[in-house]
Amino acid sequence: MAVSSLRWGIGLGLPLLLAVLLFGVHHAFSLQARQRTVRVTPWKPATATMTGGPGASVVPIQRRQVETAALLPSVPEAPTPSGAVDWTQIRKARRQRARQYSASLPATPPPRDHSDSIFVSVASYRDPECQPTILDMFTKAKEPTALFVGAVEQHMRDGETVCMPPEFLTEECQLRHFCPSDNIEVRHIHPRFSRGPTFGRYIGALMWRGEKYYMMIDSHNRFVSHWDAVAVAMHKGLIADGYPKPVLSHYPEPWNNPADGRGGNAPLDNRDTTSFTCTATFVDHLGYIRFDGYVVRRSKKPRNQPWAAAGFLFADASVLQEVPFDPHLHFVFDGEEVLYSVRLWTHGYDIFSPNQNILYHYYYRPKAKKFWSLLPPDYHHRQNAAHRRIQRYLQTVAKGTNRRMVPDDDKDPVVTADQEKYGLGTNRTLAAWYDFAGVDKVNYKVEKKYCSRV
Repeated sequence: MAVSSLRWGIGLGLPLLLAVLLFGVHHAFSLQARQRTVRVTPWKPATATMTGGPGASVVPIQRRQVETAALLPSVPEAPTPSGAVDWTQIRKARRQRARQYSASLPATPPPRDHSDSIFVSVASYRDPECQPTILDMFTKAKEPTALFVGAVEQHMRDGETVCMPPEFLTEECQLRHFCPSDNIEVRHIHPRFSRGPTFGRYIGALMWRGEKYYMMIDSHNRFVSHWDAVAVAMHKGLIADGYPKPVLSHYPEPWNNPADGRGGNAPLDNRDTTSFTCTATFVDHLGYIRFDGYVVRRSKKPRNQPWAAAGFLFADASVLQEVPFDPHLHFVFDGEEVLYSVRLWTHGYDIFSPNQNILYHYYYRPKAKKFWSLLPPDYHHRQNAAHRRIQRYLQTVAKGTNRRMVPDDDKDPVVTADQEKYGLGTNRTLAAWYDFAGVDKVNYKVEKKYCSRV
């Protein structure tokens, strides 16, 4: 009985003992193998690229995307002569990495003065210049933290440059206290759904969030140094001179793109010239005017004028509430500026050409896509209705007669829609504006009284 039990114990215990020993050896070797292959490797996310930058692919804009991988240096192994990992060195390297990371972070945020904040509306129709325009705007500004941009990006999703500069999406920029992408809002609209320039300006104004000043520009410009301080000081100077509601507006001087082969540019800063929007000509078949400007010598103060240009306009942002942009002027090119000029003036605003350059306009763009390159089948009908809306507000007449082109009692709903919101003001009369502008709306003549003052 004892011998049998001993045999049974040996028969069962010996395999168990061997299994335990083999498991321990295997576990020890596995642990040592795992320890020998320990590496501390920083996480490296895939790099997102924007059209116009490396890679030329399009990704959704992430305004506050922060990638910190570049700030996390890799920690090498610290093997001992025996091949084992020196964990003391690993911990030392980790502490060094933490110190480096802490040193790379910004200190306490500097104070920001937003008392003179500016909202900039940029409407872009398939324009590759939108991106360098916004980049130059922030680069040249004296107080970039006080700039807020609303970009209306009417671009194709594939193959067309976006408005957000890729420089504003880098890790370096995103880890600063201020990166311009913080202050840029982009609304993307497919070009097929665009309705012309006034539509883009209307959508841009919707992104205003209470900034002090409003500036409207086209999407192809270059700026002078500290342009924001120049514009604000000029506007404040007009208020000090007794104009409570001044508007700065003109057709800026041209900027030449060296890539076009048409020559370069004189230095943009401190030129002794500027442009003056001082005259206009009639578009006979429409019965109203379009503006013209000239490069002139700088003056001591901004020059008063009766017209506001859409390519550059700077005013107190209250203008967006008092004289909002009309969303019913579909596919209009000629007519939006004269109507907005009249609306501003009859609401009590005084319009001035800047007495020094604030920005320059890229006029020569032979390959630029225009809004009329992609039009809906009924665009002509909608454009005609918009022209009639302008003619009704301006009380245009057939040349040489007093016969109104569109009577006040016109019943077309497109012509009369929201007239209490987008109509003329009551501070001054339309007749007084025609007299102030020197425009003979019956005989289609314009006096040269403003240009003659230069």
